[in-house]
Amino acid sequence: MAKFKKNFYACMIFLLIVGVDEVYAANDMILPESFKSAALFEKNSLEGTIIEYEHKIVESKEDLVKETSHQEWLILKIEKIRDQTRQIPIELTKSYETSNSKIQVISQEINRMESLIKKHGNALKQLDKKVHNKYKNNDLGWWTINEKVAMLIGIPVAHENSILKQELEKKIKEKGLEGWVKILEQDSNIVLVNQLPILFASAKADLTKENKEYLKKFSLLVKDYPVKIKIKGFADPRKIKTDKFPSNRELGAYRAASVSHELVKNGISPAIIAVTSYGEYGLSEKEEKNPNSALSRSVEISAFFENK
Repeated sequence: MAKFKKNFYACMIFLLIVGVDEVYAANDMILPESFKSAALFEKNSLEGTIIEYEHKIVESKEDLVKETSHQEWLILKIEKIRDQTRQIPIELTKSYETSNSKIQVISQEINRMESLIKKHGNALKQLDKKVHNKYKNNDLGWWTINEKVAMLIGIPVAHENSILKQELEKKIKEKGLEGWVKILEQDSNIVLVNQLPILFASAKADLTKENKEYLKKFSLLVKDYPVKIKIKGFADPRKIKTDKFPSNRELGAYRAASVSHELVKNGISPAIIAVTSYGEYGLSEKEEKNPNSALSRSVEISAFFENK
């Protein structure tokens, strides 16, 4: 027990002399996860404190508005009595003084809490800077400053969509899908669409080997994310009427279904896929000018990434 106490006090003296940050830095050279754990703990603590003070400031400001309104009413009453050249009741004067004192106390309390938010905000800024310097803006999916806190203290924080977009851009490059897909933002959501159309031979709904390879890569790209996939099938305006394809709408549906089956084959849940056929309708302006082109015989895929 005596030996334990001796070692404990020696460690405490070491911490006081060297400093906690230096100890974290030294440990991190051996165990990188220790830095992350310590940084996240400190970040969450600072964010929680800042949010708590902000809530109290909002409540105090509401009290300040009420008390200021009450004081204004007292002033009006005092001025009215003064206009009538009557003596102002001592109770009214005391009420005004009490109200004035309350306003001063509330204002001082707000100022103190705002100073504390600034203090903790500066600490969080320094921590954020330290994390970014250490990781050089790479591998920072684990590090996100609370958006409300960031707005309060002035930290520029990438929106979740920006982080997701960066992740997808990196994976698109890794999987060799550049030129095949593009990332869009619609109503604050990320949408991944095929830039190169999935084309079909005339009156056919069979996928080419190249398209199957593309759909396999596409599946691997999106399968680990919460997404909803919409598949639209198209046909050129030339009329078709066979046992398999009674109309262009059925032909478009078969094409979309072929894509859907290939995605499921590659691990995509059928529950997140919606298939629609537009037949010869819904063509782009370019396709309408040349409706019989191969571009009209296509399928479009859109993967809508859900907000966390």
